[in-house]
Amino acid sequence: MSKIPEQIVNAAQDLVGRFGNKLAFIGKQGDNSVYQFRFPKNLDTGFPYVYILEGDTVVSKTGFEALDIIKSLVKDW
Repeated sequence: MSKIPEQIVNAAQDLVGRFGNKLAFIGKQGDNSVYQFRFPKNLDTGFPYVYILEGDTVVSKTGFEALDIIKSLVKDW
């Protein structure tokens, strides 16, 4: 398991504080690394959260855009 960059953990701090560090690397979009927050399986949560590390900047996505990103990177979604 690779270490999640501090910028990603900080961007997801609200979720990490409530549910623990459930961040996972899901792939690359060009030069950018993409991470998904994976909620505990026993929760009904709605849309997923995706965090994209663009250099030193983190862009967070949710909604249908996050779904599209996950579908483009994760097999058998």
